[in-house]
Amino acid sequence: MRSEILLNPDRQIVGIRHDWTFDEFYSAMAQQGLDTNGDGVFSAEELKPVAEANIKPLKDFDYFTFVHVGDGDKLPLKPPENYWLDSDKGILTLHLTLPLDKPLDVRDQEVRIDVYDPTFFVAFGFATESPVKLSGDSIKGCTAEIRSPIPKLEKRCKR
Repeated sequence: MRSEILLNPDRQIVGIRHDWTFDEFYSAMAQQGLDTNGDGVFSAEELKPVAEANIKPLKDFDYFTFVHVGDGDKLPLKPPENYWLDSDKGILTLHLTLPLDKPLDVRDQEVRIDVYDPTFFVAFGFATESPVKLSGDSIKGCTAEIRSPIPKLEKRCKR
């Protein structure tokens, strides 16, 4: 997965854009029977029903995206905008933008954006190149980093 944190000119977070690439097994299953014109290429129109089928149930799970200021409660998100699927060499990627309910000023406060499935049914892995970035006119002085929720295990046995 890749995520892009969207900032407006007033240095406020206004949304999060995700690109979630599915594994080859789900991609193969989801594309079965979708090449309706038989040209060997999956068009945006042919993939639209799969995009809908993926987006609709995610509402119940807050689109696996949870925004917090400090240790505060999660902030509300609006339903996704501009979502679609594409297929590259048989692998599906779901693109979606989640607007925040209200722009969030990021000056002098830490904002945490968690992306995970609270039921642990879906596994997420970050892309090895450019997994997270900031986007917009006012990113100067802002940083984004990935923190693993699972601390690394240390060797604790002595021999």
